[in-house]
Amino acid sequence: MIEKQEGHIVLISSAVCFAPMIGYSAYCPSKYALRGLADCLRNELKRDGIRITIFFPSTLDTPGLENERKTLPAETAEIEGSSADLFSPDMAADKLVAAIADGDYTVTNELLAEIGRMASSGPVPANNFWLELMVAPLTPLIAFGFGGFCDYVATAGKKKKKV
Repeated sequence: MIEKQEGHIVLISSAVCFAPMIGYSAYCPSKYALRGLADCLRNELKRDGIRITIFFPSTLDTPGLENERKTLPAETAEIEGSSADLFSPDMAADKLVAAIADGDYTVTNELLAEIGRMASSGPVPANNFWLELMVAPLTPLIAFGFGGFCDYVATAGKKKKKV
């Protein structure tokens, strides 16, 4: 790719890196690491004409999900919502392919993940500068609210167990 001065690397992370929550301590760190890798590669390979895209999908309705849910605490299900809120792998793939075609660096597949991405984007390019600039004052409030909700659910579960 470097010799040809072209190429495209796509990494798949997870929206959980914007919203770390109870039940994901074994999963979340690797997703943060992918984000750091993508950010560094983007900067290192840009001069060589190699594009990077990183996808942060939210919970997808896959065969592994049912197995995963057997070991997650009940609080995780309360935070994540019902199965009706799941995205299909095909929907996620369509979103990723469209974002690659648009030249986006970061990709999410639902609103809360997109807000989390905007709230924690750091020095990476915006997908839509003007929209992100307009939404910027709200993102910390939304992130604070979601974080508070996650904390409430996690601590409410502890209180229930003591009774």
